[in-house]
Amino acid sequence: MSNNKENPVEPFKRAVTQALRSIAGRDDLTVNFGTEPASLRGTTVRLPLPSRELQAEEVAQCRGSADSIALRIAHHDLGTHTQLMPEGGTAKAVFEAAETARVEALGANAMKGVANHDLPAPGASPVPRGMQTTHKTLPTRTRPVASPAHQLPR
Repeated sequence: MSNNKENPVEPFKRAVTQALRSIAGRDDLTVNFGTEPASLRGTTVRLPLPSRELQAEEVAQCRGSADSIALRIAHHDLGTHTQLMPEGGTAKAVFEAAETARVEALGANAMKGVANHDLPAPGASPVPRGMQTTHKTLPTRTRPVASPAHQLPR
């Protein structure tokens, strides 16, 4: 009898990776899991690694982070965003928050499974339950947007 059981986290990581690539529309993304906050650098995505026990909160954080990053890749136009970005700390922060809410609302409206996930901004702590309606209160189209999936370096 063999004790070579696959770590239960491995199938979860494969599923999250495939979902992220599918939502982003990019099969060339490299997805790594670790202890660092979720991030996107070029074509490399870093996601939080859940424990072997796959606790519900860890799973939700990882899936939400993956969805958030995938939606940003799929719906964010860096050139337009940079051109329209206001100066100043508060205005810039509000602009960033609105853009995050916009791309996540597009995903939540198009994919009901995404609507059920907590979608923290990459590098941010999870959004408190009472604050998760932001994507329903901001317009889903606040500025002209081209499909940006082609903008990441290949």
